[in-house]
Amino acid sequence: MSGVIPPALGHMPRLTYLYLDHNQFTGRIPDAFYKHPYLKEMYIEGNGFRSGVNPIGAHKVMEVSDSEFIF
Repeated sequence: MSGVIPPALGHMPRLTYLYLDHNQFTGRIPDAFYKHPYLKEMYIEGNGFRSGVNPIGAHKVMEVSDSEFIF
């Protein structure tokens, strides 16, 4: 998949884990993911996100609660 992450994905109820790794996504991660009440992990390795959007942790996981990713 390529392009930007569709913001509507961030409004899926009870979304807990989101695997978007090894695609061709670009741009920024929509704000809805940072505010999602259930989302715990979002796998983003292997994409072309804008500088400052880097996966963290041994498994290349973005922890949504980590304030380092809030713009």
